[in-house]
Amino acid sequence: RMPNEERIKELGDIENLTEEYLIENFRPQALRKCINCVHPGFVNTDITWHTGTMHVEEGDEGPVMLALLPDGGPTGCYFDRTVLAEF
Repeated sequence: RMPNEERIKELGDIENLTEEYLIENFRPQALRKCINCVHPGFVNTDITWHTGTMHVEEGDEGPVMLALLPDGGPTGCYFDRTVLAEF
């Protein structure tokens, strides 16, 4: 499901969806996203039936840190709270 109606129309217009259009509109420098995974820890929330050992304020450190990463930050990584996990 795509919530952006304009984008749905653009990508649904098969006749005008050319390779040149995609190259121009989806070039790497236009997409500034990094994708990571973070485990916040065993947080005391409804999902843990309030048996977690950490307060919500502690559990939000990792997700907030990743959300505020500058351009060019790490991508494709797994974080255990705020620490890059090494496998």
